[in-house]
Amino acid sequence: MPMNIKYPLTAMFLFIIFAPWVIAEEDSKAEGIKTKIHGIHESHAAFALIDIESGKSLRSHHADQKMILASVSKVFSYFFALNILGPEYRFETKLLYTGKIEKGVLKGDLILKGGGDPYLGAPHLLAMAHELKIKGINKVEGKFLVDASALQEIESVSTLGLTDQPDNPSISGLNAEFNRYQIWSKKSLIYPPVDNLVINRVNRSAYGLRFGFDKVKDNKEYWNQHLREYIPSIEAIPTKDSALYTGNYFKLLAQRLGVTIASPEKGKLQAKAKNLYTHKSIPLERLAELGLEFSNNLMAEAILMTAAKKINTLPQDSKISARTMVQWYKKKFPEIKWDDIQLINGSGLTIFNLVSAKNMALFMRAIYKEKIGNRSFMSYLSINGHNGGIRRRLNHPKYAFKLFGKTGSLYFVNNLAGILIADSGKTYAYAFFTTHHNHRGILSGDDPKQKKFLRRKSGEWNNLSTNAMDTLLANWIEEL
Repeated sequence: MPMNIKYPLTAMFLFIIFAPWVIAEEDSKAEGIKTKIHGIHESHAAFALIDIESGKSLRSHHADQKMILASVSKVFSYFFALNILGPEYRFETKLLYTGKIEKGVLKGDLILKGGGDPYLGAPHLLAMAHELKIKGINKVEGKFLVDASALQEIESVSTLGLTDQPDNPSISGLNAEFNRYQIWSKKSLIYPPVDNLVINRVNRSAYGLRFGFDKVKDNKEYWNQHLREYIPSIEAIPTKDSALYTGNYFKLLAQRLGVTIASPEKGKLQAKAKNLYTHKSIPLERLAELGLEFSNNLMAEAILMTAAKKINTLPQDSKISARTMVQWYKKKFPEIKWDDIQLINGSGLTIFNLVSAKNMALFMRAIYKEKIGNRSFMSYLSINGHNGGIRRRLNHPKYAFKLFGKTGSLYFVNNLAGILIADSGKTYAYAFFTTHHNHRGILSGDDPKQKKFLRRKSGEWNNLSTNAMDTLLANWIEEL
C-alpha cells in the first residue's frame, strides 16, 4: 500500500502488527468509466458486467485477473450434477442382513450400505432402526458392517483453516447430520452420545484452535479440548471418519429402541445380503436448492463426487471429480476459456479454486437460459431481499428481487456472482470478487499469532467489501 508519510520504525511496526485491516480508498477506471471502489483498495477488487443478450462487456475492473472463488464454486458443481444425475435423482441408503431371524435374534450380519446421501439425518436412521423392531429383531448376533464405498472416503473437505471447523468434515458413502459432533464444552459431553469419540481436556491455548484432532485409533476418534481458548457452552466439531460416525449413530438409535447390535466395523456389502429397508433422499433438485442457499460444503462435495463417478470410473476424490467436471464443461460451453479456470474441489473451501471475473460472468451468461428438466438453473440462485446469502443485501423494495446470485467467502475473501435485472428491464451477468491478497498470504503462512489476529479482524474487511459491492450493484441497477 503506498504511503505519503514516513513513519518512525517503531510506529511502522505497530501499524503493521496492530492495524493490518486499514485499507485505502482509491479510484479505478473501468473501461474508461471512473468508478469509486467504496471502502476497499482497488487492487483487492475485480468485477465484470456483461449484457446477457449481446455479450458485450459494460463494466470491468481487473476482469482477467484470477481470483479465489470460494463458495461461488458451488454454482459449477450443482449445474454439473443436475445435468448429469437429473433433478429427480435420489440417493439411497440401505439396511440389509444375512442369515435368519429366529425368536427375535438375527443370526447373521447387519449391513448399513450408504449411497453418499449428504442429507441423511437422525430421523432417517431412526426409521431404519425401527424397522428392526418392526421385524421382531431385538438382537443382532453377528457383525454390524458399515459400507461407505459408494464414495471415496476423505478425512476432511480441505486442509484450509482450522481443523475444528464444523464445515470441514470427513466425507464417505455414509454421512449423517452433516458429519458433526456437538460438544457441551463445560464437561466435554458429546451429542449425540455415541461411544466412538474421546475428548481429552488439555490445559493449553492453541491460537484460536478450540479443539485439536489427535488420531483415529481402534475405531475411535481422539480430540483435545484446549481449555485456555474461549469455547461457547455448545460447540460443533467435524467428524474425521464419517462411516464410523454414521454407524455409531445408528447403533445409538437402535439401542434406544431396545435392539442390541455390535459396534460398527467397515466392510463391503455381501452378495447374499437381503434388503430390510431402503431410505431414499429428497430429490437432487431440492438438495441443490438447499445446497446453494445454505452453502453446505459436505453437500457440494458429495453431490459432485456422485455425479463425476457416473461419467468417470476412476476413484472420485474431490480433485479428480473437479477435473472430470471441467472436462465436461469444455464440451458444454467451449466459448469459455476453461484452461484459465482452476477447480480442485466442488465446495470452494480452498484458496486454489481460481477464476477471473470475466470468465465467471461469461459462465453466468451461458447458463442464464439453460433449463434442467422443466426448470431454469437461474431459479436455483439466491434472491436478494428473500433468501440465501443475499437475503439481506440491497433488500430495500427499490432493489429487492433484482439480484440473483451465489456468495462466496473465506477470511479476507468476499465474492458474489449471478444475474442482475436493471431498472430498465435489461438483464446482465455479473461477477464481483474481492480478496485482500496480503492478508490471505499471512493466513497461509506459519505465524499462528498473526493468523489468529487476522481471523478476528476479517469481519470488518468483509463488511467494507460487501458495502463496495452493494454500492456498485445499486448503481448498475439504476443506471443501465
